[in-house]
Amino acid sequence: MFNHVRCITFDLDDTLWPVAPVIEMAEQKLYDWLHAHYPKITAQYSHHELTQHRQHWSQTVPELAHDVTQLRWRHLAELANEFNYTQELADQGLALFRQHRNQVTPFQAVEPVLSVLEKSYTIGAITNGNAQLEHTPLAKYFQFSISAAQIGANKPSSSLFEAAALHANVDLGQIVHIGDSAEADVIGANSAGCCSVWFNPLRRAWPGGQHPHAVIHCLSELPALVKCGC
Repeated sequence: MFNHVRCITFDLDDTLWPVAPVIEMAEQKLYDWLHAHYPKITAQYSHHELTQHRQHWSQTVPELAHDVTQLRWRHLAELANEFNYTQELADQGLALFRQHRNQVTPFQAVEPVLSVLEKSYTIGAITNGNAQLEHTPLAKYFQFSISAAQIGANKPSSSLFEAAALHANVDLGQIVHIGDSAEADVIGANSAGCCSVWFNPLRRAWPGGQHPHAVIHCLSELPALVKCGC
């Protein structure tokens, strides 16, 4: 089924690197910075309380659900307004967060796999997150990156996969997409007319819906899977 594939796209968070440790570290760095420069905020909120505050506030602006960067900026701007600080807080705080957000550590198999695949395929990324791929150790392997914020919708919307096809100059049926999310990655890719590979390192049971075209438990399985076309 992969015989006609010309482009391989990857989800980023929890597919190419573990995301939770990165977010936790970035949020801690941001909190420490706020404590040093905007102490009225940290006097009011503990680290945990500030995270909860952001999560609850985010639910009031569902129109920004596809743009987690804008969500974070808006939340910082709200804090600046609440505590009578200037909007520099939001600009500088977001820049600091994103700097640390990009300090990812790829899974061990990722670079060897990408170095093999890039020789035969156009490699792209399709993400709902806000990692800046160009600032990560994997940038050199990718020809393009599509984010939900760019498109104005989250996966599983077909619009992200359609944008990837345009960037790669291929038909949707010539793309195989790899990701860890059953809904966003597998069902999203299938619905768009792409092939899908479910990255399932924890060997979870399939939750339901359209099945992936293939399942892998380690990314090192991918080159042989695509090459043999089955």
